[in-house]
Amino acid sequence: MKKISLDVRGSGFNVRKYDTGEIIVNQKSSYKESSPMFNGHRGEMHAILLEYAQRLGVEIHLGQRVEKYWEAEDRAGIELQDGRRVDGDVVVACDGVRSKARKYVLGYEHALKSSGYSTYRTWFSSEDMMADPETRQFVERGDTANGWIGSF
Repeated sequence: MKKISLDVRGSGFNVRKYDTGEIIVNQKSSYKESSPMFNGHRGEMHAILLEYAQRLGVEIHLGQRVEKYWEAEDRAGIELQDGRRVDGDVVVACDGVRSKARKYVLGYEHALKSSGYSTYRTWFSSEDMMADPETRQFVERGDTANGWIGSF
């Protein structure tokens, strides 16, 4: 992941207003100091994770919705839509904003609420940004993670 991602542990993720560029909040990592926090192109990161799992011989289930996540002292797993239970040493939940795994990560139920903002994602080459005077500020002291949000 390090080759294609930015470790934003130190710098965090800047959330900016779409019209002014003003930083609304800088989201710092709440992870342990020794844990990386990668920010990168989602498709590339998913491809790396899939290829690694396949290399390890992990059984991949496609076309099945995960209905439940569970964990015990020495195992973790999922329950699929058809009722099958799959267990393993670890579960990687990449199930998005309406994640059913969120309570296991946060330790509590987290109700979603609208911020009134819309978001769009893109990923740019640092070299291209450095060449443009308007975007140079975002990469001239190293890569940064920024998001612009706004309501229309």
